[in-house]
Amino acid sequence: MYAKMKLTKHKEPFPHVIIEDLYDDDEEKLIWDEINFLSYRHKMGNAKETGSAFDDRSGTYLKQNYGIHLDELYPNRDFSNILFATKKIWDPELLEEISSTDYSFWNYRRVNTKHTLLSYYENTNQYKPHRDSSQFTGLTWFYKEPKQFEGGDMCFPEYDHNITIKNNMCMIFHSFVQHQVTKVKMEAQKRNKYGKFTGLGRYSISQFMTVNYQ
Repeated sequence: MYAKMKLTKHKEPFPHVIIEDLYDDDEEKLIWDEINFLSYRHKMGNAKETGSAFDDRSGTYLKQNYGIHLDELYPNRDFSNILFATKKIWDPELLEEISSTDYSFWNYRRVNTKHTLLSYYENTNQYKPHRDSSQFTGLTWFYKEPKQFEGGDMCFPEYDHNITIKNNMCMIFHSFVQHQVTKVKMEAQKRNKYGKFTGLGRYSISQFMTVNYQ
């Protein structure tokens, strides 16, 4: 296993994997270079612009944040630092470790359809309880240290289970498990005249993974 990385398999309260320090220093720099490049309001869309789980009863989107679908932006995935670096979770050694987490993860090694969303949460942003439409969801969190916000943690309400996020930490779980992002609390941020975010909030790289048998 990689030097800094710590992988922990969990069967309770539902099968999931936590990988701390997933990316090494060079990989993190690659990722941050692209995050900083994309952190503008004219590049990252709101919930309506990026697609979100929707509450039919209230007629509102369940998430309040900003995001961009990287696969749509980069037809050639290798032009994206993030898409290039995040291939790491399919390295053969990691693939076998993750697949052996639980019998329900046996086909993780067969994932062949992947979609990646970069999201940014600032003051008052959150994502209410929802389920993803993929088979596996991988979430990797990034923030500038020292951390300058509270909240933004993962909550799994059906299991009364919470996970405190850490920088450069990844979680992989079944997409049908209901989950939410708690409200981010931080000083209100003012963008510059070009709409650039300060980047002091919470970033998430979401990887939605499916086994396509066709």
